[in-house]
Amino acid sequence: MTSLVRVDLGQNLAAVGALPARAGGGQSSNSGSRGSSSRSSGGSSSGYGGGFGGGYGGGYGGGYSTGYNSRSGGAGSAFGGLVCILLIVVVVVALFVMFKRQGLTTATSDIPPPPPPPPLPRNPEVDEALERIRQRDPAFDEAGFLNGVTISFNLVQRAWCEQLPAESRKVMADGIWLRHRTQIEEMAGAGRKNVLEDLHIGRSEIVDCVTDADSDSITARIHAYCRDYDVDAQSGEVVRGDRVVRLWTEDWTFTRSSSATTKTGSGTRQTCPNCGAPLDLDASGTCAYCKEMVMAGAYDWVLSRIEQVYSNV
Repeated sequence: MTSLVRVDLGQNLAAVGALPARAGGGQSSNSGSRGSSSRSSGGSSSGYGGGFGGGYGGGYGGGYSTGYNSRSGGAGSAFGGLVCILLIVVVVVALFVMFKRQGLTTATSDIPPPPPPPPLPRNPEVDEALERIRQRDPAFDEAGFLNGVTISFNLVQRAWCEQLPAESRKVMADGIWLRHRTQIEEMAGAGRKNVLEDLHIGRSEIVDCVTDADSDSITARIHAYCRDYDVDAQSGEVVRGDRVVRLWTEDWTFTRSSSATTKTGSGTRQTCPNCGAPLDLDASGTCAYCKEMVMAGAYDWVLSRIEQVYSNV
């Protein structure tokens, strides 16, 4: 996608631009090992383009030439037929170039993608761990947590597509954010942007929870849909992927200190979880107002890991 970004911070991130392993949305990464992950195939564009430019131009032009020449039989008619063929080829090539520049040669599909798989029965140990969190933090509830997951998901994907790592710093722990920033810099250095068009969450659910004396950790499984492709940052030409809507699934793990509690506005990523000032962080995750490092999980949930579960590519 090239520039325009339409965002619905409910269940639908309508279009991330006309512009990106995930957690980035397009990129998939974690604090230690995962790198950029591509969710869609890159062969559709060249295949369709070759068929349109070669098949249509050669087949239609050749058939027209043969029919025209057989009816005329003269040298002048043959020359006229050749001129017609050349004109047809020129028009076809011009149309192909125009469509390719507009990104219309990528495959599209009217077939709806498959629905998310049904939720699996949750391990009783997960419910027990969630109950321990509620006992320490009565304001905690699953619906509120999953709403924060949706906000974080949309923020990270937008930061990825617009190549703004300072935005994703508002939700990411140190290790995963450093890798996320590196991926953005590599993509920008290659002159590309990733587009996640018509991105929306089909369903999200808590699938794991671990607590101990020091920290709480909750994993949310996100089933998302989008059209995933890369474009040249200058021309907007599609250079990888296609415009078929596909389902992909990721596990996003959030961590916080066991002493942290849910605060009013927690999870909105608009205010500092320590002092309540507008959230303004430097690269180390330090608040510009209270000077506290607030992205280490001491005050609120931070995204610590992203793992791809399924990708329909």
